[in-house]
Amino acid sequence: MDLDRKEIRLFKLSRLVSGIDISKKRNEFQIPTNFEAAAFLPKSDVAVLHRAKINIRKDSALILRNRGTFIEQDGEYETFELSYENEITFLRELIWYETNIKIIEPVSLQNALLVLLGGVVK
Repeated sequence: MDLDRKEIRLFKLSRLVSGIDISKKRNEFQIPTNFEAAAFLPKSDVAVLHRAKINIRKDSALILRNRGTFIEQDGEYETFELSYENEITFLRELIWYETNIKIIEPVSLQNALLVLLGGVVK
């Protein structure tokens, strides 16, 4: 419950950028009786997270690295798994890294990148 607005608010977990402190006081928060969290969630248009494996050249794309999970090292590249909601938005972000990244999977993301780049080149 947002005490200032006196209403329940929803936030994406991705908005949490630091650690969460757990209160040391007992019973500081009381869960309302008959509270159903599902009643406050969107009924449709729920974001679906997709996953991609991306090879990132060592010592480059720090922001992208920080968003992902390291999987393995292979020569001059390191493989990371990244989550994304919107394919076009993600591809537009990846374009800025030029030859410093390689999409490993999914193949559909590789193909979408080629289509997007084809439109830029024409």
